[in-house]
Amino acid sequence: MQAWGLTRRRSTTGARFRVWLAILCAVGLAIRIVYVLLQQHHLPFGGDPMIYQSTANNLAGGLGWVQLNSKWQFVQVADHPPLYIAYLTIATLLDPGKGASQLTLMLWTCVLGTGSVLLCGLAGREIGGQIRGELGGVRLGLLAAGIAAVDPNMWMIDGQLMSESTAIFTAAGVILFAYRYWKQPSLRRAMWLGAWCGLATLARSELLLTCVFVLVPAVLIAGRADLRQRLQRLVAGGLCALVVVSPWLIFNRVRFDQPVGLSTNYGRTAAAANCHETYYGRLIGFKSYGCLQKATTEHIPPTMNDVEADPHLRHYALKYASDHLDRVPIVVLARWGRVLEVFEPFQEIRLNFLYRSEGYVVALMVIWTFWLGALLAIIGVFVLRRRRPRVPLFPLLAFPATVMIAVTLTFAEQRYRAAAQASVVILAAVALDAFVERIRRRRRDATLPEATAPEAADAVPLPSG
Repeated sequence: MQAWGLTRRRSTTGARFRVWLAILCAVGLAIRIVYVLLQQHHLPFGGDPMIYQSTANNLAGGLGWVQLNSKWQFVQVADHPPLYIAYLTIATLLDPGKGASQLTLMLWTCVLGTGSVLLCGLAGREIGGQIRGELGGVRLGLLAAGIAAVDPNMWMIDGQLMSESTAIFTAAGVILFAYRYWKQPSLRRAMWLGAWCGLATLARSELLLTCVFVLVPAVLIAGRADLRQRLQRLVAGGLCALVVVSPWLIFNRVRFDQPVGLSTNYGRTAAAANCHETYYGRLIGFKSYGCLQKATTEHIPPTMNDVEADPHLRHYALKYASDHLDRVPIVVLARWGRVLEVFEPFQEIRLNFLYRSEGYVVALMVIWTFWLGALLAIIGVFVLRRRRPRVPLFPLLAFPATVMIAVTLTFAEQRYRAAAQASVVILAAVALDAFVERIRRRRRDATLPEATAPEAADAVPLPSG
């Protein structure tokens, strides 16, 4: 009878969690849709959003993974990892004209952002459940989902038609399955974790590091399995990651005459990040499209395609950095300061406001809420370190570490920290959950003397001596 009552209570708690999580996801979706609809007058976007749109439309139209070059010829491209374009292609295929507008694709991305809210909520519940039990997991999960729903650092990305939306989504998925594996290690869960690490790699190239920072330590540390079982699970997880990534690598090997990895965009990024303006000028630590244009004009022949140009631009950027090694530490510190919003935080707003869609107020909200979220996340780290039973921090800290490595090798931009946003949200929820628990404990302690007062009044004093 007691077991039946416990099962019923758990079922009721789980049902309530699902209802509230669905409500928070609906709120997050509504915020994202409103943001997209309010900025329709900025459309169409240029730059990467236009590339994502055109590639998805070409793919849905049966032309292949191609873009038009300057001679109005369709050429094979691999300038971005494929996950976001593949996701947008689904929306394009559903469009009757097989040519979805940017507005349609942005609304489709809002659905992806809502999925990030869901995964953050589930990851929070998983972490909280391992620390405080079922009720604690419900509260932490709903706090994480609530923050993910309203945080401008989350929904602003979803309204920009940029691949960082897939980075947030896959990062949240990796965190969720890492903690599920930690709770109950098994071969199947290792394979799921590996598959999500593969998806993250297809979202952003630098997220290949999740295999090193999350998959490897999770499998080698969690549980009490012997070395043979751990190695089996590690190999299985790694193979699942490879299975997810390999179709894109094979596709590129077939299409191009020379080896191509996850993308051909690093050379352009490096060329924009390593030049006089970004080392000595007012854009130190940032990017300069003028430098990229100069490098392309001086070192890349007009007949050379992106695949052929990429290694030349990488060499150009590396040579410039080698020739100015004394400035590299300062530049790297500036990059770190920019991505953490502690160095020139408002300069990027002034620059991006000229060619990006975000409004000035929204851009300010992004900075202010990041400051608050980062402060809470730091508190959350210390809270998790002191919890018993202890849960690992590496699945959450892996993504900020990956962002800092990527920024070190390229340049700093607000959207480049998107992969760490799920970690910030969940850690901030941990801090808020600890604050709520402290308030509840104080209230309970305050009412305790009142509850025991009648018992003290009725007590019979013991005779002395």
